[in-house]
Amino acid sequence: MAAFWPYQASDIFSQEHLSAMSDIAVRTIQRIERGAAANAETLKCLAAACNVDFGELRKKTAMPANLSTLPELAQDEREAMEYVLDIQGFYTHLIQYGAVMVMLIGTNLWTSPGLF
Repeated sequence: MAAFWPYQASDIFSQEHLSAMSDIAVRTIQRIERGAAANAETLKCLAAACNVDFGELRKKTAMPANLSTLPELAQDEREAMEYVLDIQGFYTHLIQYGAVMVMLIGTNLWTSPGLF
């Protein structure tokens, strides 16, 4: 399990039991045990089910910024993560482009109001 998690699910109860208690898929629990990042809602559910402080779990987790910091994933999972990161990059650039265009149009209208 990742360094932030104090124990593996099998140390206390089975992954299936933890899944039923926390209403989280067994597959998600397995990924977290392998070191994958978990979102805040997942951590809250796990913390409540295991009686672990959410704040401590949250402080020690972060979503990896690139694929080199990801745990070892299966090939299809790695390809899916690459695809998601590519889409995220595209939309980030699209939003930046739109913001710059709005600022340039605003500057143009402010400095040369009679041209339009």
